[in-house]
Amino acid sequence: MTYRHRGMLHTTCCIPVQGFLLRRLPLCLACTVAMVILAIYSGYSCTRSRNMEQSSSQRSFSKVLSNESPRMNMENDSPCLKDAFKEILLVIAYNYPLYDSIPHLAALYRPAFPHLLFCGPPHNTTRSGILIVDVHRGILGYECLGRAIREHPGYKGYFYINDDVILNYWNFLDFDRGKIWESSFSFGSTPIYEPANSKWYWWISPYGLNNCRRACEDVANMNSGPKKLNVKYHISALFKNSNGTLRCFSGRSDILYIPYKHAKAFSILSEIFYERKVFLEIAIPTMIRFLEKNDNIGRLPGYYIPGDVRKGDPRVTDSRFFWFVYFPKNKLWFIHPFKLHQHELDSKFNMVMLKFILIEKVKSLTNCRPLTFFSRKPKKN
Repeated sequence: MTYRHRGMLHTTCCIPVQGFLLRRLPLCLACTVAMVILAIYSGYSCTRSRNMEQSSSQRSFSKVLSNESPRMNMENDSPCLKDAFKEILLVIAYNYPLYDSIPHLAALYRPAFPHLLFCGPPHNTTRSGILIVDVHRGILGYECLGRAIREHPGYKGYFYINDDVILNYWNFLDFDRGKIWESSFSFGSTPIYEPANSKWYWWISPYGLNNCRRACEDVANMNSGPKKLNVKYHISALFKNSNGTLRCFSGRSDILYIPYKHAKAFSILSEIFYERKVFLEIAIPTMIRFLEKNDNIGRLPGYYIPGDVRKGDPRVTDSRFFWFVYFPKNKLWFIHPFKLHQHELDSKFNMVMLKFILIEKVKSLTNCRPLTFFSRKPKKN
């Protein structure tokens, strides 16, 4: 009887345990895969020899990098990234108020970017310290950067990324901080006084060419005042970049760098384009061509995984595909999109990989003391 009692007790206890295991099985499998990938790529996270031959992609980007930084890791001979970008304000924009990922993105970026600002739409659960901007589901997200510049002036530069961009900042420690950098993915341009090209939806959308034309006219009609925009210079710059015909430009705009010398003008233009409700991927490429010649604008080497999240394309919703793409391209400066708010399993898998691959890499690169420091940021106006 006692034996049977124990057997019965054993059987009844196993039922909820088995149910629990079945519910947790997908997550366990994801964690197992993550640990296998971590083991395979453990050398990737900083233990590779510096004498290893450079990949072709790394060699192709070496032209935009200056001499190797004297800031060295105290534990090995890799560069020290602790506060490496302390004179730059990193602005991370959210299209939606999914702010629960902030602590994880802060762990990824703050060790190298001590000045970090999160921005996004209002919400009843909004955390303190978030810059609130009505970005219209990301359509007008650039105003996060414009407002950040106005409220936090004086930094040597301003990096802007969306929350679903992975910025591989360890690949460009010595990038030219005095020039504008944009995505290298351009969609072309359209004359502002000609019919919009209907092949790309956003030109004919309520946020498209008509709004961009009105914004350009607002810039041209600005009178000298507190905004102090050099209208003649900026209109001339856009005219030259348009090859003699005023145009609005377009291109992927999930990432942007604006140096100090252009920051104030960009913030003024951003406010104008925001008020006219110009789509992000039209506004940013057009605004920066008010500021600088095409030839002087840097192109950020990165990769956009093709596919439409709104249509559930597995290339951009399946977390396994992201990492399949990421590792062969880890020498690029950024990759998009990286989703932490998709289906439960994909979100958890990406979170595990973020913690065990990227954040661990950052810890190893910032557990050090820089040997030299960059000059202080410019004084505030």
